[in-house]
Amino acid sequence: RLTPKLLSGLTFNEKVTVLCVHNGPTMKNAQSWDVDKFLKSKNLL
Repeated sequence: RLTPKLLSGLTFNEKVTVLCVHNGPTMKNAQSWDVDKFLKSKNLL
């Protein structure tokens, strides 16, 4: 896992791809996960 804390000098731009890995016993199944709905709830869309 890479985090800004570990890579403090890393810069980002519009060409960066973000990969979100979801794992754990309380995760929704893949068919019910709605990325757009999640991003909208966080005011990111």
